Amino acid sequence: MVSELVNKGHQVWYYSFLEFQHKIKEAGAIFIACDNFLPQVSQKELDSKVGKDFAALIEMTAETTMALDQKVCKELKEIQPDCIVYDSMCMWGKLFADKLGIPSICSTTSFAFNQHTAKLMKRSFIEIWRMIVGMRRVNKKIKQLNDHGYRVKNVVSLIQNDNETDTIVYTSKDFQPLADTFSERYTFVGPSIRQTEPLQDGIRGRKTIYISLGTVLNQNQDFYENCLVAFANADYDVVMSVGDKTDISSLGRIPENFTVKNVVEQISVLRKQMYLLPIVE
Repeated sequence: MVSELVNKGHQVWYYSFLEFQHKIKEAGAIFIACDNFLPQVSQKELDSKVGKDFAALIEMTAETTMALDQKVCKELKEIQPDCIVYDSMCMWGKLFADKLGIPSICSTTSFAFNQHTAKLMKRSFIEIWRMIVGMRRVNKKIKQLNDHGYRVKNVVSLIQNDNETDTIVYTSKDFQPLADTFSERYTFVGPSIRQTEPLQDGIRGRKTIYISLGTVLNQNQDFYENCLVAFANADYDVVMSVGDKTDISSLGRIPENFTVKNVVEQISVLRKQMYLLPIVE
């Protein structure tokens, strides 16, 4: 999206983190680092809360918004952007746009989420209990946001996709649950796939299995070792991405039919005839 905007003559300022600096600059945007404004949370604490502690997610969002408030509001008033495009998980982008009265577009990289799709999500008793217990903490942060000039009615207004907001969704409308509950302001554009060369390293022309736990919660030594044992010398080529925090040498001997890397160019792998290994917990 950034490349297309730049190619059409637009100037793009991109607030993000140093991990993505190279790719953002490569796309033609002006990169602005936000790393120093993130809450001080250890990796262990982050792993224990992501997807498990809803109140902690709201707390981190609110704290990040308030930490960025002075810097971003000052800069946006100077830049005077025609529009703010924010990721659906970066709620502070939504809050800045609303506070400053700047038109905004929500970029949703998974599925769109509203009060109707929320009912499809089955929660365990423990998750419901955590949510109930955490509401006091959530309400405290919402009050602090309002004290900083952000108009936040409730937690739902923070997390759901609003039918009045222009929203880009990177999937097909045919795959979107309850697609008919979303207004015409939702544009389902399908996946954004960049052009890459097919992966050649370690590939012998056979069918390929690609194994990855993603980019966040990917530290699982036992899982990777079990995969090495399960597919060793099988009649497949196996490409396994283990994340940048896993020491590949700690996995021991790598079978000849394996290509193990900290980071894999996923699109290059997916261009081959292959199988995806589903992960079931």
